[in-house]
Amino acid sequence: MDVDDTLARLKGLARAVPVPTFSREQVRAWEEEFRVRLPEAYGRVVTQGSYDMVNFYFVDIHEPEKFPGFLVFARWNDDLFAFPREMADDATAPVFLLLEGFEPLAKYPDFAAWFESVFEMSIRPVNPE
Repeated sequence: MDVDDTLARLKGLARAVPVPTFSREQVRAWEEEFRVRLPEAYGRVVTQGSYDMVNFYFVDIHEPEKFPGFLVFARWNDDLFAFPREMADDATAPVFLLLEGFEPLAKYPDFAAWFESVFEMSIRPVNPE
């Protein structure tokens, strides 16, 4: 599944607002600041809307002191999600899970897979037990 399919599902569930999370100018500024080309799918998602995905947030791209070499773009509770700063190819940059006290883990093959996974987790019913 690509990000357009996931975006369509979010819109169908009324979990997308057509107000950009970040502008194209912000995305370009981060690319210049960090001298990288961010995945095109990431740029499409954050410039097309804002999303209601329980405890999940896109954040300003930054390189945390505790995880040099990674560019954090989102968080879910205490989990940080990041691209490797040295991206070989922007279309296939893996998404890493960063947790304090643990080594970075290449958790998803690319942004599209990560975005679909976050969406799927966010629409699961909450079990109160």
